[in-house]
Amino acid sequence: MRVPKAGSASVELVLHPGTKLVVEVIDDDGNPLVARITVTDARGREQQGMIGFAEMASGFSDGFDSSKQTIGPLAPGSYTVTAVSDSGAKTSKPVTLDGQPERKLKLRLR
Repeated sequence: MRVPKAGSASVELVLHPGTKLVVEVIDDDGNPLVARITVTDARGREQQGMIGFAEMASGFSDGFDSSKQTIGPLAPGSYTVTAVSDSGAKTSKPVTLDGQPERKLKLRLR
């Protein structure tokens, strides 16, 4: 839309609630594993580095859990979550978020 210098226009912005995605990686026996987590959206764009101040503060006061990672809040949509262990084992799982406050996801590495 183009608006002339003397003109005016209105725009309506609609914000949807985001979802915190809590990812836990486990082995075949259900034991927690440390892994590198990546989250990509439907266009293949990585969604890393999104953590709120509250999560950082909680990590400092309660201790960080390396077997669980929180990503987001993420906008509603479809994502692919991938976990890669230090040994190179890899697994991926699709997830659809609809604006719920939190979504927990377990990935099993074999």
